[in-house]
Amino acid sequence: MTNHQDLSSHVQELSKYTACDVADALVKLKVPNAGFLPDLHQQSPRSGQRDSKVTIAPASTVLFAWKDGRDVSNVPSSNIPGEQHWVDLTQKDTIVVMSQPEGQVCAVLGGIMALRIKFLQGQGIIVHGRVRDISELQETGLPVGIPNSISTLPHPGPLLLQYFHSAHA
Repeated sequence: MTNHQDLSSHVQELSKYTACDVADALVKLKVPNAGFLPDLHQQSPRSGQRDSKVTIAPASTVLFAWKDGRDVSNVPSSNIPGEQHWVDLTQKDTIVVMSQPEGQVCAVLGGIMALRIKFLQGQGIIVHGRVRDISELQETGLPVGIPNSISTLPHPGPLLLQYFHSAHA
């Protein structure tokens, strides 16, 4: 990751612009979908408790993969150390972006994990997959974006991967 001072200056510079300004710039840079994440709805904080603050931070990504014998040759190898849980690798001042394989019915994010992300000073969570404990997610006060599907069904958990991306000048 870039050093904290460089990152802070990038965040400060970006905070001068609206989401539309940034999207227009991404279109000019030919970024697919101009950075738009489809089917994403903010679940937290609770409606009425939201402020107008915009969260700008680098992404800390978690890619979930099947671990039930399916072909995962197109998925990078796990980089999470042995007995460590992915949530404990949350980097301060990042937005945790999670992606779950299509068709899984387990939740990849719940209240305890969201609270841990907050404790580790994560700035928000985006989930492309299923979540549970909506009330607990809302109680964290973190911005949490999820699709409309919600699951509390038990299911074998996926293999976990985590990649960290930094802002580039």
